[in-house]
Amino acid sequence: MVDIMIRLAKKEDINEILEVAKAAQKFLKAGGSSQWQDGYPGPNDFLEDIKNGDLYVCEETEKIVGIVALVRAKDENYDEIYSGSWLNDETYYSVHRLAVLRHGKGIASRMLEFVEGIAFQEGIKNLRADTTEENKIMQHLLEKFGYQKCGVVFLKRSEEKNKRIAYQKLLKIPPKIT
Repeated sequence: MVDIMIRLAKKEDINEILEVAKAAQKFLKAGGSSQWQDGYPGPNDFLEDIKNGDLYVCEETEKIVGIVALVRAKDENYDEIYSGSWLNDETYYSVHRLAVLRHGKGIASRMLEFVEGIAFQEGIKNLRADTTEENKIMQHLLEKFGYQKCGVVFLKRSEEKNKRIAYQKLLKIPPKIT
């Protein structure tokens, strides 16, 4: 059995984190997605996540093979939603920057379960996420985990106002933490 552990990221992990992000950028580009092709996320994004205690890494035999941010601060990109509405206006956490080195190994699922469990333990029953229309793998993962399409948001950090499909999940029972 392969030894997998999910833990908070540390500054010392930054090179391996960037390696996972770079692999994800290549994978997205090969699939025709514009997501993560503009220099985002970069080292400063991940260092900010680490500083805030929001970034988690998945280690397999002491090598980082996945990353995910569970952002506890309100996301300004979610202030306005178009072509739909959020399921509610209650406090939420956002799932961002989910990436893995190898696809089809269940790593992304384990990480999503893990951050859902943390949110639930911290008393948060709402999770939000977004992805591009081209990122069918992320859409499938979110929908598999019960996230509902709520509409469209536009990222404020981009001059092009990148369009994203917005998702929300209501946590009703404690997710299993692996």
